[in-house]
This record gives sequence, C-alpha cells and structure tokens, in this order.
Amino acid sequence: MAITVAYQHAPLWIVALSAPAAALILSFSSVLVVALVKVVLVDRFEPTVKPLWCSFVWLNEVVNGLYESVAATAMAPLMGTPSSRHACG
Repeated sequence: MAITVAYQHAPLWIVALSAPAAALILSFSSVLVVALVKVVLVDRFEPTVKPLWCSFVWLNEVVNGLYESVAATAMAPLMGTPSSRHACG
C-alpha cells in the first residue's frame, strides 16, 4: 500500500527510472532464493544412481519445478544481454 501511494505522488521520471531497477533487483533475488532452496534441499550434485522413489529424486524435481516457474521466468528478460552471463553462472 505504501509503495502504491509513493508511486502516485512521485514524478513520472522517477517511476520510469526506478521500475527497471526494481525489476532487476526482484529478478536477481528470486534467482538467489531458488539457488538457496536448491542448496538446502539437494546440496551438490554428484554422479550417483538412485531409485526413482527416493527423496533425492523427488526433492530434485521440486527444485526443478521451482526453477522453471520462478527463476527461469525472472531471467527471461535478461537472456541475450551481458547480464545473463552473470545470472546463469
């Protein structure tokens, strides 16, 4: 609510300059949250053979779904830019 009120009273040039910065900050923070969830749930990938019903495979699928729905969507505007090299590793 406070952000909406601030944008209503701010000049248009401030809103135009701060919106891309806010989008970039939110994109990188969502990528970091997904990476943190991956580290907490799966840790590092190592070559291994596990059955499909074990928790490692299920947690890996959770991280994969989270990446595809949150992080990939947040990084889509950065693809093809110099920033994507830093966001994707």
